Amino acid sequence: MTKRQFTDLEKERLLLLWNKIKARREELKLSQSELAKKSNIDRSYISMVERGETNITYLKLLQI
Repeated sequence: MTKRQFTDLEKERLLLLWNKIKARREELKLSQSELAKKSNIDRSYISMVERGETNITYLKLLQI
């Protein structure tokens, strides 16, 4: 399966979302591991989201 390429607009919007998630986590003084545990999501997934390596799903966003 080939990885889908994002349009420039999609990249811009996703980057804003990824940055907001990371900024909020840092504002709450949570490590990625702590956030992962609280949201029942694997820490590596949190890391991928913050680095912009994945398109977070709506349901995962609600968990976070």
